[in-house]
Amino acid sequence: MIRGVPRPVLGAPWLMPLAVAVVAAASAGALVVRAAPFAGVVVLAVVVFAYLAQMARRPLGEVLLVAMIGLAGIVDILQKIDAGAASGQAVETVAMVWLGFLVCLTGISVPEGAAGRALGLLALFVAFTVVSFSWGTTSTQSIQNVLVYIACLLFTAIAATVVRYRPRQLYEVLSKAWWVAGSIGLGLYAVSVVIGGVGTHKIISPRPLGLLGVLLVAWFVAGGRVGRKWSNWMVGAALVLTLLSLSRSALAAQVAMVALARFDLRTFRSWLVAIGAIVAALSIAIATVFLYAPLHHRFFHGDTAQVGGISINVTGRDTLWAANWDYFLKAPVIGHGAGAADRLTSALPEHGGAAHPHNDYLRILVDYGIVGLVLWFFAYIALLRLTWRRWGAVRGSRTMAEHIHGAAALVLIGIGLTMIVDNPLIELARMAPLGVMLGMSLGLPSTKEARASERQPALVAVPVGAGSPPAA
Repeated sequence: MIRGVPRPVLGAPWLMPLAVAVVAAASAGALVVRAAPFAGVVVLAVVVFAYLAQMARRPLGEVLLVAMIGLAGIVDILQKIDAGAASGQAVETVAMVWLGFLVCLTGISVPEGAAGRALGLLALFVAFTVVSFSWGTTSTQSIQNVLVYIACLLFTAIAATVVRYRPRQLYEVLSKAWWVAGSIGLGLYAVSVVIGGVGTHKIISPRPLGLLGVLLVAWFVAGGRVGRKWSNWMVGAALVLTLLSLSRSALAAQVAMVALARFDLRTFRSWLVAIGAIVAALSIAIATVFLYAPLHHRFFHGDTAQVGGISINVTGRDTLWAANWDYFLKAPVIGHGAGAADRLTSALPEHGGAAHPHNDYLRILVDYGIVGLVLWFFAYIALLRLTWRRWGAVRGSRTMAEHIHGAAALVLIGIGLTMIVDNPLIELARMAPLGVMLGMSLGLPSTKEARASERQPALVAVPVGAGSPPAA
């Protein structure tokens, strides 16, 4: 769009939210008896549409980013909805990928230098997952998995574009969106705990709640470091509710992220603070495992295996991992194609209801072989190295840049840790928001670039999805 030209708005600003609210309320009333989760989604749609109505004059890309963060807050409710041939989550994935493509068609701005190269490595991995259909088996699950990878790339590119032209505006609106998502997700699980007790699957499930907590901790612990009001309270709520969900991998990742947020080794004092934070985090984690009975039972009772001479509850993962490893060895170079690990795991007679291998590194090996893992590894390391270095360059500045780069680095670490025993890599509500944080870090202009943009002419052509450049 050309700067200064307003976007058309159909009718009065309150007309669409009111109409949607009426239809949603009527639908929810009729559906609540037959499908309570779907009724909850319908009611939530009222909030989302009303919020988006207030953003009617914002760029398309910005609206889509906010919508994706908002949808992350409903955790796995869509997954529980039967949409015929697939779940509501599959419908959401397809819709978000198409919307992402449409926004990208209006034009995207690829970051220059190291950021562009790192994004290119991610694109190369995603391209390889698409090509794997040529030697693999096409199924609903394999398509779903690859669409999530594509969505992560699209949302990274969109966020990198929008933040280049509207850094402050995007930062502020996404900060509010994360508060909305966190309040909804954590609030729903708090109600679940009241209804069903610790570790409950009522309303939303504990494992997806823990993964949402990883995203929330990344954003809000970085926000707390720059003095964003109430951020540390959201971090505390995420940790407590993840503890009550008994999601071990997510809790460990969150604790590690909180400790790493203090990991700044530029001065001797920083060394002491970092070491103290790590010792404190480990002490609290160990004490919680041994003193909190439900979590202790979750770690050391049930389906156990010997790890370093200690019986650890692996909840059947050793069987799944052994079967998937053997399958990987049959096609170690390029793998069996997208979705192969899921198909194998679901077919195991002793899989105990598991539909995924519960290890995304093993998933990559089975689906895409050593080639796929190498591509993913180089992309991940390049992105983590870049975001960490950018974070380090602005540490202590208490600026928007410090918050954005810190969140991006921490979320990469958190998701990377949970991938050891979980499956965040194939969940849209985890990977697309990760892409948003990552894209903001990659596309955020440097001080030099920001000053140059202030001197550009008033009328410039920019991507429609990004909106206008900063005002001169």
